[in-house]
Amino acid sequence: MSWLDIFKSNSKQEKEITTIEVSDSVILANGQDKREVDDPTSKFCCPSPVKRYQYTRRNVSYKPSEYDLEMVANAVSLDGILRRTVNIYVEQILKNGYEINSENDKISKHVAKRLKEIQYFTGISFYELLNQISTQLVTYGNAYVIKERARDVSKFGKGYRLYNRSVYPIVGLFCADASTMEVGLNDAGTVVTYKQEIRGEANEWDERDVIHFTYNKIPGTLTGQSQILPVLDDVRALRKLEEEIEILGFQYSIPLYLYKVGTKEIPPAPGEVELVSSTIANMPSYGMLVVPGHHDITIPSNTNSMDIIKYVDHFKSRIFGGLGVSPVALGQSDTSNRNTAQVADLAMQSITKSYQQIEKNKIELELFRELMLDGGFDSIDDEVEFRFPEIDIETQIKKETHIIAKWQNNLITRTEARNEMDYENKVKDSDTFLNTVDIPKIEAQQKGQMELAELNNANAVKLAKLKPAPSAGGEKTSTPALPKPNSGGKSVTKVTHTITAPKNQKSTSNKVAPANQHGKSTRPKYVKNSSDNIFDGLSLFNNDNFSKTLSKNITDYLYEELDYTINKLCSFYHKPKFEINTDITDKYFSGLDMIISNRVSTAVKFLDEYDKLDLYNQKTKEFVDDQVSKVHNLAKILMYKEFDINTILISADNCDKHADVIINLDNFDYSKLPPFGYQCKCEISEENLNE
Repeated sequence: MSWLDIFKSNSKQEKEITTIEVSDSVILANGQDKREVDDPTSKFCCPSPVKRYQYTRRNVSYKPSEYDLEMVANAVSLDGILRRTVNIYVEQILKNGYEINSENDKISKHVAKRLKEIQYFTGISFYELLNQISTQLVTYGNAYVIKERARDVSKFGKGYRLYNRSVYPIVGLFCADASTMEVGLNDAGTVVTYKQEIRGEANEWDERDVIHFTYNKIPGTLTGQSQILPVLDDVRALRKLEEEIEILGFQYSIPLYLYKVGTKEIPPAPGEVELVSSTIANMPSYGMLVVPGHHDITIPSNTNSMDIIKYVDHFKSRIFGGLGVSPVALGQSDTSNRNTAQVADLAMQSITKSYQQIEKNKIELELFRELMLDGGFDSIDDEVEFRFPEIDIETQIKKETHIIAKWQNNLITRTEARNEMDYENKVKDSDTFLNTVDIPKIEAQQKGQMELAELNNANAVKLAKLKPAPSAGGEKTSTPALPKPNSGGKSVTKVTHTITAPKNQKSTSNKVAPANQHGKSTRPKYVKNSSDNIFDGLSLFNNDNFSKTLSKNITDYLYEELDYTINKLCSFYHKPKFEINTDITDKYFSGLDMIISNRVSTAVKFLDEYDKLDLYNQKTKEFVDDQVSKVHNLAKILMYKEFDINTILISADNCDKHADVIINLDNFDYSKLPPFGYQCKCEISEENLNE
């Protein structure tokens, strides 16, 4: 009995397996649960309980594939390079999974629900189905998915009309072996059916129940062409060379000895050659020969032998080029360097994306369309997208970074940017990181600052009410203290010190050494002295000269700071000292006078005169110290103007609130020098001054 007869007898026995009813579930005798929908492409299971549509076609002629797919199947199953190539492409196709997207959430949820339901019916996950499709498509250039339909099986899918006929919803998806499929044509040459024949048994399906994936399909043919076919001859040649290498290895592992008997001076005696041959033939494997002087044993070397490895590498290169794979991906890292490996990897990704696009188009047109119809989504505007994410994450990062750069430079709109990134356009701005994290964080900080300021003001008012009236001199105050326990009830006079502004020395501690034509220098410290002296000579808020004196002190201090900074800059950049252009500085200091006057009038109006200068000194010093940074930038502008530079760069390298901006000095508002507010660290760049 042949193995085929044994297999047929075993198959008949499997079909006669008895079933046992346990808890309303049917269990096969081998312990496997019986699926609600069985695979119609397999001949190893019992007949399917789901009754399929039976289509009667007349005058149908069946045509096999134009290519020898059985030969491809044998080659892939026996050759390691081909098998590994198929696995690599399948792994690349499904490397990052898949996505199902739709602008209508109801559609995407229904499609996902139906796919999960089909998975429960068949026991085959959608990912496993994609894996089978990819394997068939890469191996044969063709893949066939059979759509099984049934009535009253699906809970979420209803019947619908398709191709002018009523159909039941899909309840099973099965991938058939492409090497066993044939295409049925009618008299007009149109594809109407598909047939699969295995071991003499055939199944037929209407072409509307079969999804046919094709790769590299030539016009006028019925099936696609496998990329493995063109390299089969090279694979055969390589295998033949490898057989020769095996033979050579066997020959050279056991050396060939040359035994010379006799020389010209001492010729061999009669029968001596035969005696030596008999001795060598009968000696053991590890024996030893002791010969006289006129005998010679050598191992001949063939220096003119052909280098067969070059031919092996030649055919390997042809195979790798025909398959579009990298030798590095196949584990042959010594055959190429880093650059060639990257080029080969990019070629593999391009081929992989073509496979992904084929699967995407067919699944959307012939599967998802029907799943939407059985859910009642039959509008032309209803659509769902099936897509594979980018294969190479580094390539995706580079692409998205380039798109973001184009958007930031106003070359494209946000909608165009999201389209290029394959992102959904209908996005809610309220759900972005800016609105959900950044803005609430800034608002919380501002609210906390306002609450802190209100608390400080309230504490200042309470403190002012507790202070007594000043003495006649206006310099010192005395407050009656509570009697001490051991003082006999007598009061002790407590003398307070003169109220002065707090010390707040501010300087620039960063040291940078830019290179210029004069060598390297250490960047100067711009701050000359403290701003404590601006309150010298000031009396109480009720003095008429308070505002005028304070404004003059602040202006004088900042003028000195400006002059000091210019001197340092000129010394640092080896430039001669120039005269300050008062037209430019007046624009800045005129605006500064207005701000100081407004602050003084506000302070006089709302603060009690008995507060003296404590709180106001502190706030005013903070304001003046903030102006020091503006004075530094004003000094840089004066140097730019002195050297006829018309444009400047306001750098935001250390500022996370603003961006770099280039401005024209002719139209520059000198009352708005950087920094531009609280915690701003923008400054005018000195790049041009280094030249």
